[in-house]
Amino acid sequence: MVNRFTETDKWVDPWFQNLLPEYKLAWLYFVDNCDVCGVIDLNRRLADFQIGFEVDWEAFLQEGGARFQRLTSGKIWIVRFVEFQQKTATLSASNNCHKGIISKFEKHGINCFEFGYFSKGLTSPTLAPSEPLPRGIGKGKGKGKSSLEEKKKGITKFQAPTAAEVNAYCKEKDLPNYGEEFVDYFESVGWVVGRGKKMVDWRRALTGWHKRQKVDSKPKGGKFDFAEPFKLPEYRSDGTKV
Repeated sequence: MVNRFTETDKWVDPWFQNLLPEYKLAWLYFVDNCDVCGVIDLNRRLADFQIGFEVDWEAFLQEGGARFQRLTSGKIWIVRFVEFQQKTATLSASNNCHKGIISKFEKHGINCFEFGYFSKGLTSPTLAPSEPLPRGIGKGKGKGKSSLEEKKKGITKFQAPTAAEVNAYCKEKDLPNYGEEFVDYFESVGWVVGRGKKMVDWRRALTGWHKRQKVDSKPKGGKFDFAEPFKLPEYRSDGTKV
């Protein structure tokens, strides 16, 4: 039997609260049955039997948005699973426990560094779909030292951009005008990314935002468009779908 941490705050998470009952069970099924990397080889028929509901798995995956990635193998990856279970956004090749996880990532064909996990010696990983805090920042041990280093390097406190500033940067990088949409969303969540981490660099977050907008809405080449809003089905009073 595998022992894992569970996030009790999910019951007050608006995303989880708004899920249909069968989707709540589907999420619990995923986090209980995935491997150490957060990857699950979903047997839909078996999962439906074990859950006790016939789940619309494609709709569930779209509802999950950037929480999921479909691999070329057809397996599903819970992107931030390792970060939550290991209580760190940093995977170190010198850590015996992390070695096994990194090796497993490689077998799945996942570039874990592309999604914010990085090991000792890697200085500039691509941070997507959400960015972890830089090494040492926000941790209890050595926090004062990190703050001093930030001051020496001229790192300033994060300031939320205006829609106009975002659009100006979009124009500079030849991106669509995400200004209002980007600012409205991150204001609503308190300018946090990933699992409640405060945003450090909105320009880098915008780059990840843009990448997610380009993914197709339906399974095509192993990807989903997590940008398109998912509409829950409507039900009549007798419980049948409209």
